[in-house]
Amino acid sequence: MAEIFAFRFAVNFVEAFTQTEVRAFGKFMWIAAIAYALKETVNDIDFIRNGESVEFFNGAGFSMTYKDHLRLFLFIHPEGNKIARTMARIHHKTDSDLKQLPTYIQGTASSKVQLWFLPGVTSLLSNAGVLSGEVRDREFIIEKEIYYSY
Repeated sequence: MAEIFAFRFAVNFVEAFTQTEVRAFGKFMWIAAIAYALKETVNDIDFIRNGESVEFFNGAGFSMTYKDHLRLFLFIHPEGNKIARTMARIHHKTDSDLKQLPTYIQGTASSKVQLWFLPGVTSLLSNAGVLSGEVRDREFIIEKEIYYSY
């Protein structure tokens, strides 16, 4: 809702300069524009929370609902903060406090490559830390273990 509020405020602030009552303030019209934008944004948020649509811009000819705003933000932020959204969704559906329920994923992957020549050089590079793996019986073995938590 905070992002919707900020977006609606920006749109209403631009719209304010098209209003004659705002331009009547002369050099202080930016203060009137802020007041106008705040008033209109609060009204827009009330409409959006009640499931109604709001006109995008005064006289624009199309309206936006809550879902339309979400689609716009997902288009703008395709990756977004998926972990925070997932956590919020889990909290909403299960009413669980994820701060009290630590969750993690553990994964292990290993790979082997048959060395056709120079196993000694590969072993030397591995022991020196240049390669992240080890040589066993003419095979170069890489093993990784990963822990991810939120």
